[in-house]
Amino acid sequence: MVSSEIIASWVQAIGSILAIMAGFAVVSIQVRATHRENVTLAAENDRNARLVAISFASIAQDVCETVILSLATDAPPGGDDVQRIKRGVEYQRQTIAAFPLASLKEEALMQSFAPLASILDSIVDNLREVADTTLGGKIASPVVIRLVIGRIRKLCDLAAANLVRLREMSAAKDNLGSNADCGI
Repeated sequence: MVSSEIIASWVQAIGSILAIMAGFAVVSIQVRATHRENVTLAAENDRNARLVAISFASIAQDVCETVILSLATDAPPGGDDVQRIKRGVEYQRQTIAAFPLASLKEEALMQSFAPLASILDSIVDNLREVADTTLGGKIASPVVIRLVIGRIRKLCDLAAANLVRLREMSAAKDNLGSNADCGI
């Protein structure tokens, strides 16, 4: 006959083994839940970075159009007007240049966003050319303004093309992510 002490020892040993297995199961469930949460947060961070990049690209596009409208008035702008416009573009350029490009994580997205600061730099350079014609309180030269508007229009077209690419790539990435979430 088996003594009650032996049975108690076996029950305790089996209970200990089951407790250890339950502990591993709980840890495994927690690890999977944490991993899912981290994947979700990473996807949200990626999407947020793309949305910020698109917002900045939209701002760059708006800056281009605003500069053209400011220069293409019936009355040529004076030196103070050109300096004010130039400072606004420089501010937006600094904001866009401060964006952490690596947060986009994909080369194609980075290549679409990266030129925006240079585009705004080029606009500033063109505005300097207009400002140079206003030295001594003169009104900006209409000939220079027409030339500059033509160059800025090309820069605006480039900024618009980059904005379209950013939007398309971001939408495609969002669609891929939602299809992955659905198990497709």
